[in-house]
Amino acid sequence: APVTFWHVIVADYLTSMAKAFSDLQLTACLSPGILAHYGDYYATEHAGYTRSTALWEEHHAACASSRANAVMLALPFWW
Repeated sequence: APVTFWHVIVADYLTSMAKAFSDLQLTACLSPGILAHYGDYYATEHAGYTRSTALWEEHHAACASSRANAVMLALPFWW
């Protein structure tokens, strides 16, 4: 069967939704680690700034390789 304009639009939306769902999952996974880091940071009364890239590198690998991330990437395509 030929690919219609409708197929292209649906595929574009589903691809965009997969990225958005993955971003939501990564945010939900990364946030507790980052907030816990800041809690420890301020509890010890250090002054200064922690770069977000350092926090990202510390917490991203565990979140990106989780099964939850795989499910969130696949979820839009299961309809």
